[in-house]
Amino acid sequence: MKTYWLLTVSVLISVDRKVLSDNNDSEEVYEENSSTVVNLLNRTYIHINGKINQLEIQVHQIEHPNCDCNATEVTEVKREISSDLRNFSKVLSGFENEIRLLKNDLSDLREMFAGASTATTTITTVAPRVCEFGWISSQEKCYFFSYDSDKREWAPAIDRCTSMGAKLVEVKTDKEAQFLVENYASNIGDYDLIYTGRRRNDEDVWVFLSNDERVDTSVRSWGSNEPTGEIQTCGCAKKSDGFLMHDCLCDGFDTHFICEIVR
Repeated sequence: MKTYWLLTVSVLISVDRKVLSDNNDSEEVYEENSSTVVNLLNRTYIHINGKINQLEIQVHQIEHPNCDCNATEVTEVKREISSDLRNFSKVLSGFENEIRLLKNDLSDLREMFAGASTATTTITTVAPRVCEFGWISSQEKCYFFSYDSDKREWAPAIDRCTSMGAKLVEVKTDKEAQFLVENYASNIGDYDLIYTGRRRNDEDVWVFLSNDERVDTSVRSWGSNEPTGEIQTCGCAKKSDGFLMHDCLCDGFDTHFICEIVR
């Protein structure tokens, strides 16, 4: 199964590079196809990381002093897990290498188009940011879904995003919400609340965290029976209802979060 994953990704990347050679006059076509492959790699990368966490938990369980385990069975389980971990590491290394190749191809293409543009016009445009490995890319933003080992309260989640040059995700349109639902991290449950960049200010008005812009409820809707008010002053969302808005506690429990960077 692990060989199949790597083969599938390799085929997709080969197809993507063929698109480059067949469409030398279209940077947009290449970027769109590259983005599709990168998103596939990122989702698979997150999935494999989740599997690795599960295997490490199994190892911890069988090594526990109170484990009523047959010695032969334990040895066999350890052997199989060690083999799986080695294979996973090879697959992940392959992903990282292919991501680097894609970024190099895209960089070369942009340089080529920049030269052609300079020869024909004085108008210049800034190329969009290339999303880092482990991030999901849309046309406008790069998104990072937190790992299971990095659940946090709201304020520490903000700090984590800031440390990556990002901010808590601020979902302002249904289109953006749908994109997040379609590219949701497999390690986060559909009904799990995750932190987003909204808060209720001292005037009891819901605003976006980065600039205190008022949340436009004519564009984005609250979930059923939301907001509940009282001490729930931070913004959350979940996949199960299409990423509608929820209010939730800012502290007292650790949860997943999404960071964003504008491209």
